[in-house]
Amino acid sequence: MNFKKIATSLLAGLLAVTCLLPLASCGSSDSSGTNDPAQTTNDNSDDVVATAGEVKVKILKMGRALAAVIRTETATIVIDTGDDEHATDVSTYLSEKGITTVDALILTNYSKKCIGGVPQLLKSGITVKAVYGGTYAKDSNTYTLFSNAMASYKLSTTTVGEQQTLTFGDLSLTLYPPTKNYSTLDDENDEGNSIAVVATFKNNSMLFSSRIAGDRMSELTGQLSGVDVDCLVVPNFGAYDDNLAGLLSAVKAEYAVIVASTNNPPADLTMTALTTAGITAENTFVTRDGSVEISADGTTFSIKQ
Repeated sequence: MNFKKIATSLLAGLLAVTCLLPLASCGSSDSSGTNDPAQTTNDNSDDVVATAGEVKVKILKMGRALAAVIRTETATIVIDTGDDEHATDVSTYLSEKGITTVDALILTNYSKKCIGGVPQLLKSGITVKAVYGGTYAKDSNTYTLFSNAMASYKLSTTTVGEQQTLTFGDLSLTLYPPTKNYSTLDDENDEGNSIAVVATFKNNSMLFSSRIAGDRMSELTGQLSGVDVDCLVVPNFGAYDDNLAGLLSAVKAEYAVIVASTNNPPADLTMTALTTAGITAENTFVTRDGSVEISADGTTFSIKQ
């Protein structure tokens, strides 16, 4: 299903709904160099309340850190948990929505931008049924805290060494890990080891491309040969990469979401690459302006901020 064609036909209805419903509340602008410690997750919208035959996605605003919640009527999946500055954001958000169980926690890499919130999520009392992550380990404080928390709650990570698909009714998540052991950088970075995730719900799909960059982005482009997506979460916080044009050409997305902060905005060259690939400014959403909410049922789609 083509998101853009659907969105055109629904524009009038969506504008009316937007006027009636409160937008996602995402706190204040950045007050630090890279993140937004004052960001709050409290809002009164029903953004993650999914009914039968529907999927909802919430990509949280938390500066330059990754976290997304995917919800169907019967399942909740979390992709990454943000950094330690926003350690409580995911758990608070889930609690506010009355979600007590996470069916799958997918960690696209072990940098502090993606796993910093895991200890707090487990500590919050929310049940995590399964954790998926990379095949490597890191020598970092963040990874040590993550490992200790997992051990404390008697959880183990199911390592993803080859492409696999997780299925939750009509929702499937295909995980694309690196095919070779790229070098692990430091606590801050992990571009080479990131797992990409394609979430598909009936005829709708989107790609979470994590912190992928460089040779890993080129590799992912090959892995996704023949896989078109409707919406792309742009790699590596919108930093420009020479391989980005190839990835955009491969996946043919019509919508884009960029995880970025006010003090660390997307690169101008990245925005130009999106436009060149046919993703208009109106179809590009940057989380510095607020959390992004996506709803789809296989035949209709909406995105708001």
